[in-house]
Amino acid sequence: MTLDDLMVNPLGFKLVTQRLYPFKLTDYFCVTADGDEFRARVDMQGLVRRVDITRPGLTYSEGKQFTEESSYTVSPWDYGDINEMVSDWAAGTTFSDNHDLLVGFGNWLMTKATPDDWHCAVEEWNWDDGIEPLLWIIRQRECDKATALTVFYLARPGQHVKYGGDRTKVPFYLIDQFDLRTEIRRRFLQGFYTRSSVAFDGPRAFRDDAYISEADDADAVSQEIPKSMRVKIAGRPVSEVGHRIRWEDWEHSPIRRSKLVPPPLSADEIQEIERITHASAQNRTRRP
Repeated sequence: MTLDDLMVNPLGFKLVTQRLYPFKLTDYFCVTADGDEFRARVDMQGLVRRVDITRPGLTYSEGKQFTEESSYTVSPWDYGDINEMVSDWAAGTTFSDNHDLLVGFGNWLMTKATPDDWHCAVEEWNWDDGIEPLLWIIRQRECDKATALTVFYLARPGQHVKYGGDRTKVPFYLIDQFDLRTEIRRRFLQGFYTRSSVAFDGPRAFRDDAYISEADDADAVSQEIPKSMRVKIAGRPVSEVGHRIRWEDWEHSPIRRSKLVPPPLSADEIQEIERITHASAQNRTRRP
């Protein structure tokens, strides 16, 4: 979302005049007819980086007393169209510092990347950026067995052994990994993955990447990590699969840039930055 989008919104966002140090973000504020307060934080390039919503306990026009906030989280598994899932994931990274690169990555993944590229991307993926691209990859018919198994073991299946396959016992912060691992195992056992071009060292992955505990029951481990997913697979070594993913090669964000930007730093703000910078430098020189 850009500042352009924000300012044409009928809610009527207004600039909050006083910014907080270090003045990199500017707040825009509005109040709805029902009393809901929206505060959007916009960076110096005009991209919205955060939106805060405050909902007081008011009586709404339809007579409903709003006593607590409710929310619904859309899971990657809620999508019928996996391309739409990746597009929405990329759009949702607006609040990330590397937004441009992630949007470019999503576009490259769906239009240009090869199965070898998928494998390289999986090995270098930062899971903090979300599991949606990984889910997209493991659902492709051309996904290599080694690629699917790499994702499977990076989801740390050993962490889930103690839950005995019961999803209701899995902590919320492990749900995505649990669901991703479960889907890969199902597809693998059903013979979904037929492409096998890349080598995979199953025994090493089971030993080093699964996170199996010595206290885990052997039968429970076999249930979560079948023996057929622990074997060695012959094929090209990973070193010959392809080059490392070079983020700078991708087309950056295809979304339009903001034509509107927040006001530039005022003289007082510049002076405050200089004052704090100078004070910090003095403090560093005084330390023994």
